[in-house]
Amino acid sequence: MKFNKLFLIALFSSLFFVSCDPEEDTPPFYTSKGNYDSGVLVLNEGTTNMASISYISFDLSKTENDIFANANNNAILGTVAQSIGFYNDLAYIVVNVSNKIEIVNRYTLKRIKTIDSSLTNPRYIEFYNGKGYVTCWGLGSASDDDYVAVINLNTNEVVKNIPVVEGPEHIVQYNGKLYVSHAGGWNQNDKVSIINSATDVIEGTPIVVGDIPNELIVKDDYLWVFCAGNPSYANGGETPAKIVKMKLSDNSTTIFRAFSNSTYSTNMAFFGSYIYYTFNNIIYKEILFQTDPVIAVKSLSPSIDNIYSMAVKNNYIYVGGYANGEFDSNGTVKVFANGDITETDGSGNLILPFGKLMKTTSVGIGPNGFYFNQ
Repeated sequence: MKFNKLFLIALFSSLFFVSCDPEEDTPPFYTSKGNYDSGVLVLNEGTTNMASISYISFDLSKTENDIFANANNNAILGTVAQSIGFYNDLAYIVVNVSNKIEIVNRYTLKRIKTIDSSLTNPRYIEFYNGKGYVTCWGLGSASDDDYVAVINLNTNEVVKNIPVVEGPEHIVQYNGKLYVSHAGGWNQNDKVSIINSATDVIEGTPIVVGDIPNELIVKDDYLWVFCAGNPSYANGGETPAKIVKMKLSDNSTTIFRAFSNSTYSTNMAFFGSYIYYTFNNIIYKEILFQTDPVIAVKSLSPSIDNIYSMAVKNNYIYVGGYANGEFDSNGTVKVFANGDITETDGSGNLILPFGKLMKTTSVGIGPNGFYFNQ
């Protein structure tokens, strides 16, 4: 995501006079680009033709649901909205079962174009050097038809397919290389592959990182991979989840955190010197460089029956889930204080302690991702 705030720095004061009092200088101000900037876009996966997008303002004062429909004459977004990618002023909304990408203005949600050809079960998108890269599972009946679609961002058309091993999922870019986790699609996999963006071909041999690698984040010259572990019905039975670090200079791997069993909640985020992750409906905040285990980890239970998504921005932790085990009903988002603001009240207590509930709001079906729009 990119910062798009426009600042005016009192040009006339510098051209025509010099202020003697700094307090008299005109402060910069922000010009809104649309109804949905300065807030969080919540992508709601939905069931058949029930995918939607919600908006929560950064100050938590406003929630608006169905903003794609509201901005496009009640247009239907589709079935199973999987992810959103930001590219300049555009948002690319990947709709998995509908086999398409809706391109909209990220601040107004007005539709610009639909890519609805050459995409079979698209999942996630990344951008680099004028191209978009979309992971695609292919058909469920085949294990050898998975690929990464390459989009020319000038025409917004698919121009090439890069064959990959089964189940490409998340994709991130670092130094001109695209890193793809292979969770396995309808099966199980354990690899990360690397695409050379100059040639758009796979570089070397896919790297084994752990069973069902999913979430990918690049931080401090490492690729962090959340591996969910195989479920009990997989060949060989259940395997434990783990968070793996892959050193990007030589692709060597180490385990950062191992869990006791498998999990499908592969939510992971970084903010400052902390890593955040979910396991068994609990959110953990762990300092990355800490030798004292007593104070290294904080945890909170957000009292959402099924945590489906989690993200961190500034002093807030955003959590999405669905209540009472009912996926086909509206989801819930809860926002908690991150605890990094050290301001205290008159008694010395933190005003925003870690885990303080700041907001609860209803969103669409299956909130599966948060995208910070500013």
